[in-house]
Parts: sequence; C-alpha cells; structure tokens
Amino acid sequence: MQNENPYEAPKSDIGFFDQIDAQNLSQKYASRGSRFGAAILDTIFLIIPLFILFFAFGLVDFLATGDTDSTFLDLMFDTQSNLFMEMFISLAFAFGLFVLVQGYFIYTSSQTLGKKILGMKVVDLEGKPVSGNHYLFLRYLPMTTASYLPLIGGIIAIINCLMIFRADHNCLHDDIAKTRVIKIN
Repeated sequence: MQNENPYEAPKSDIGFFDQIDAQNLSQKYASRGSRFGAAILDTIFLIIPLFILFFAFGLVDFLATGDTDSTFLDLMFDTQSNLFMEMFISLAFAFGLFVLVQGYFIYTSSQTLGKKILGMKVVDLEGKPVSGNHYLFLRYLPMTTASYLPLIGGIIAIINCLMIFRADHNCLHDDIAKTRVIKIN
C-alpha cells in the first residue's frame, strides 16, 4: 500500500519542460532578417538621444559654422589629446548611452527595444533568459570594445556580422557570451 497524502499539492516534472525547450530551441532561432531589423531599430533608438546630446553640447553648431563655445568640444578636439584616452571616453560614452536607452528592457526581459518590437529574446544555450549583467558585460561590451581596437576593430566588427550566415544564426558576440536569439511570437 502506498503512503500518499490525498491533500498534498500535485507535483510535476519541471525538468521535462526544460528538455523540450532545449530540443526545440533550434526551431525558434530568430531569422537573420528579424535580427537585422532589430539592429536597425536599436540604432535608430540610439541616434535620437545621441543627436539631442550633440545639440546640447554644441556639436551641431560646430558642424554648421566651425565655431564652438563648448568646453566639452574644446576638450574633444584638442590636438594635444591622447588617442587612447579619446577612444576610452568614446567607448564609455557609447556604452553609457546604450545602457541608458536599452538598460531597462535588457534587465527586465533580456531584450533590447528593437528585439521586443520584433518579438525576439536573448537566451542562454539552454533556452533560459540571460541576466542583464550577462547581456551587457558578456554579450555587448566585449564586441563593442573590440570594435574600437585600432586597425583590427573594423575587421572584427565585420566578422561578427558575417557569422550570422551560419546555420544557428549566431554572431561572434553570441558565441562569446554563449547566447542565442530566439523568436518568441
């Protein structure tokens, strides 16, 4: 005779659903076109605040007239400045702007705004959502940093983009962070 409690809550094998998700993950890969569309949307969402900041710091006036009253721009265009420091400041600015625009969505849903609009999500190799820190510091920051390297940064960025033509649609930044982009709709 079994000693079962008739008042006990029912149990399920949650691991069973994880196995099914891992098996069907390859059928859920986001298409190259949808990933490209999300990248375009994300770029647009970054360009808008970037233009506002350029206007606020006087860069728009500088480009139009060649004159600047901005201390910030004077520091940026100083001919005696250190190239490495300029690259570091540019990288920090780009990363900060990305976190400012996309951080909320990344931390709450493992998606950028473009991915959210087009119905995609970033997951780990087992199909589980990645944390915001994993997304930013393992997926986004290494490739952004590599793209700033003199001479080879552009080549690395091109290789990153071209790797999407593999069967699993992963880019280099996905391989580095051990992530996948899947469709959720």
